[in-house]
Amino acid sequence: MIATDIHHEHVLLGSMPHVRTEAGEPRLIYSYQHRASDYLAAALPLGLEVRACAEPRNGGTAGSRFPIGEWDTWPWSLIGQAPEAYQAASATSPVTIMWHFFKEHGQREKSTSRSRSA
Repeated sequence: MIATDIHHEHVLLGSMPHVRTEAGEPRLIYSYQHRASDYLAAALPLGLEVRACAEPRNGGTAGSRFPIGEWDTWPWSLIGQAPEAYQAASATSPVTIMWHFFKEHGQREKSTSRSRSA
């Protein structure tokens, strides 16, 4: 099984999609800040084994500036409005987290409990 998500560090830098409801009201799609331990706490008791985990970093540019209009037409974040600040803040931060889990056919769930980090 492959699982991918936006990295919690990227969420902290303000990467959240903007949308409008059917009634036309502006909203943000909240992104949960899942840590690696959250994925492991969910997967390991089910008998899933970790084959690989990757946290690629942003090696590209921050994007270009754009005209300020209605907020929900902006990109998912204001990163392009202050590219130098974004590059300084995110130079070592991963953009996504990608997991490769595996479960042997017929393997039962584990009955051990694991604590989640706070």
